[in-house]
Amino acid sequence: MRLLSKIRRPRVHPVYIDRPRLRQLLDACVDKPLVILAAEAGSGKTALVASWTQERAGETAWFETDVQDNDPVRFWDYLLAAVRTALPHVDGLTLDPDEVAADGGKRFARKLVDTLGSEQLTIVLDDFCTITSRRLCLALDELVTQLAAATSNATQLVVLSRGEPRLNLDRHRAENRIAEIRCADLRFTQDETGEYITALGDAALERRDLELLQRKTEGWVAGVQLAMLACSGNPDPAGFVRSFSGDHALVADYLSHEIVDTLPPATRSFVLATTTLKEFTAESCAYILDSPIDDCRSMIAERETACIFLSGIDGDSKSFRYGQFFASAVAGRMEREYPRRFAEVNRRAAKWYRREGFVDRAIWHARKSGDADVLADVLGSFAESFLWGGGAMRLRRVLKEIPESVVARHPRLVLADLWMAVLTGGLTESGARLALVDALLAEDEANTPETQRLRAEAAAIRALVPGPAQGISDADIQLLIDVVEKTETTATSRAALLLGLGEAHSLRGELERAAAAYAKLLAVDVAADNPLLAAFALTRQHDVAFLRGDGATRTRCGERLQEILDEQRRVHPVIAGLHAWVVGRIAIDDCNFKEALTIADNGIRRLVGSSPWIESGLHVIAANALGITGEPVAAVEACRKAMSVPHSDWSKVSKTTLMAWFSLRAGDLPSARYWIDMSGLDLVELGVRSERDGVVYAHLLAAEGEVDDSLTLLRRISESGRRHGRLRCVLEALVASAVIRHDQGSHEQSIEDLESALRLSIPQRVDTVFVMYGARMSDMLSRLPKESDVHESAMTLLQRIALRPTPARPEIEITDRVAAPGSRSEADSLSHRETEVLALIATGYSNKEIGELLSLSTQTIKVHARNIYRKLGVRNRTEAVQKGKILQIIRD
Repeated sequence: MRLLSKIRRPRVHPVYIDRPRLRQLLDACVDKPLVILAAEAGSGKTALVASWTQERAGETAWFETDVQDNDPVRFWDYLLAAVRTALPHVDGLTLDPDEVAADGGKRFARKLVDTLGSEQLTIVLDDFCTITSRRLCLALDELVTQLAAATSNATQLVVLSRGEPRLNLDRHRAENRIAEIRCADLRFTQDETGEYITALGDAALERRDLELLQRKTEGWVAGVQLAMLACSGNPDPAGFVRSFSGDHALVADYLSHEIVDTLPPATRSFVLATTTLKEFTAESCAYILDSPIDDCRSMIAERETACIFLSGIDGDSKSFRYGQFFASAVAGRMEREYPRRFAEVNRRAAKWYRREGFVDRAIWHARKSGDADVLADVLGSFAESFLWGGGAMRLRRVLKEIPESVVARHPRLVLADLWMAVLTGGLTESGARLALVDALLAEDEANTPETQRLRAEAAAIRALVPGPAQGISDADIQLLIDVVEKTETTATSRAALLLGLGEAHSLRGELERAAAAYAKLLAVDVAADNPLLAAFALTRQHDVAFLRGDGATRTRCGERLQEILDEQRRVHPVIAGLHAWVVGRIAIDDCNFKEALTIADNGIRRLVGSSPWIESGLHVIAANALGITGEPVAAVEACRKAMSVPHSDWSKVSKTTLMAWFSLRAGDLPSARYWIDMSGLDLVELGVRSERDGVVYAHLLAAEGEVDDSLTLLRRISESGRRHGRLRCVLEALVASAVIRHDQGSHEQSIEDLESALRLSIPQRVDTVFVMYGARMSDMLSRLPKESDVHESAMTLLQRIALRPTPARPEIEITDRVAAPGSRSEADSLSHRETEVLALIATGYSNKEIGELLSLSTQTIKVHARNIYRKLGVRNRTEAVQKGKILQIIRD
């Protein structure tokens, strides 16, 4: 018994849009005995052909096949019934089951063509993808051959299939018997999508939303239909389109039932697994799925021809991807129903892409796998490119996803975290982390070149990450030298190790060797690919030149940093901060104090929390500019800001001694002593940092009446500085000694020290060391004899001091006296700008509105808000406003 529904032409849907371009394609095929329409389910094949045949001249015999129709007798019986439905008068042909069973229907196909004669008939075989019988397909090939050979033939065979029909298409193409319409032809264009949505009448979309829907669905007809079905009645259709994706329940169910579930088990397993991949090749599939490569090639070719949303993405068609719509739906099913398989595929994919060097894909799959060790391994492999390629903050974000216990098993990751401390100053337990790395690397008995490189990195970080716990040994330095000179490494790795080697020499007072290391670093071709690393090298080179009194090198470093900054398509905040650090200090030494303040403020604004230690250093520059120009209280306020920056402990000693210095300048001896005691300054063995901070301590000793101890300390500093080539420290010690002797009335010895200092300063051109003492220095300089060889320089300095500018700093509130910590109220701790922001918060403005009112970015307002919460000890806006009213910072 036959099912009449199988041989009845489908009705055209009421909401069907005419597609002239496709009609024209079909009309152009009338001279071909075979027309193939092959595309995935939901592409509109059936609706298109039903509409076309309805208006076309002649009759149509429609036969919707299914799996049972692979029986040749059943197939030809249904086909004959379909023909008789269209042409009732064709009754002279009968079906011989034995004959059909014997040859699959070849002889019957010839009889059918003879019987039809010149009848104008379109035979449509719908859902032909269900027909897999080889014998039956050979008989249909014979039918096409006979139709092509019949001179009076007006019959055409139209095959609708979800995949490549198993006919001899190559032969038919060679004989020019076939016309083909494929997926790309059947996809909706943007105009057709708009026309279809208009026909539905449920939603109105603007052109940009249509473009988005077209892009998301890739013109897949069923996708557009399902989207609009789901959107029906939605008050915000544009918002729905923006959130719509392939994992929407309607779409996912359709794709699962109509496409995936109809596939053979092996094919279904392959499709489910490969949809989790962004793109793939036969080689990557073989590794990821642990399958023979020939099987993968065969499966990919079959899926591509079967039109399962798969397409090649390069000229050689070696790489493939699924449409995003299909992939998101099917991958979601894979994750839900086969979680172990999903995790394993992503684990192997992460390892494949890591091996091939595809960073983003490797990380994406590692995260999808849910395996923290795989993610840690991938991050460790790419840590170098992240750190020095501008991705340090991204590395830190991903690193937070990995449990600390897992990170602790991967020395590369621990080192990456420590390198980020170098970049941002955001790590406070570097000593423990370095000990952990040393322990991990000690377990490697093979002592491979990679292990040696990692040990050298740890040595470099010991020099670069601040804190007294680190230290740098002879063995560390020798290891760095050996790896740099004898081990094959990447240019970036070599440059990073040279950065650590330079700092190691600098810490030991070996300034010439430090300068040589930085020069080697800058000779490595890193500036183009790793401008951040080059910027760090130039900054360190400047700092060494600062200590050596090499003004020319300092100027060149500033100029080169400016070039790197100008070359950036997008300003890198850390590079901008390093540039501000260098040129700000140069401006201070050139007595351009207003310019130094501007540079420091701009640098802080650009950093926006990217590097705490640089931000803290820029506040110190501002403090120096203010202190030298006679605003010690404002300078202390700037120092307080420097100390309040989180994770900037590397310069704690320098900042606290600077607080002591400005307290002294303000006449507040108790505060000065407090800060010196807080600094933990160690003067037993003088070093790079303790020499400069020791000068401040010498001033405090003199102010407390311990003049002999003060002068003895300054002499030690001067001798240590000369011995190690730190001429800046020598100069500062000589000037301090001259000032202290002058204050004690020892004018002859004061003049002697001053002349020595002036002779040393002439090639360095650092007038600020003298100008900072103001009127006291003017008195001393005026006492120099005219016949002195430095008299001319002294007169220039006198003019500098007389014209010394005082920069405007309105946001700093100056109190009557510099107070030690704890005696200053919370209200006074807010800057003028922070007080403004708090007042606007109390008024109810949003961060964006406050930014517009103050001509600042929303991000800057957020930073101000965080500072307000921290200073007032509150957690949110409401508590900040309440606290502000209690402290009378703001009023009702």
